[in-house]
Amino acid sequence: MAKLSSGTRVRQRREALGITREQLGRAAGVSVSTIARLELSDKLPTTGNLLKIARVLDLSLDEVAA
Repeated sequence: MAKLSSGTRVRQRREALGITREQLGRAAGVSVSTIARLELSDKLPTTGNLLKIARVLDLSLDEVAA
């Protein structure tokens, strides 16, 4: 089984919760571009922002950053 990228895990969890990138960004206090870059595996946000995103998605920091 292939390992999912952190961006794929975040996108799948966000979609499972039925929220948009905009809603996730607002709830986590980060920009939509931060969410998009993470989901596209373009760039990992700062640890602080990863933690905020993980909390909103009810994921561990390891699940979001791995």
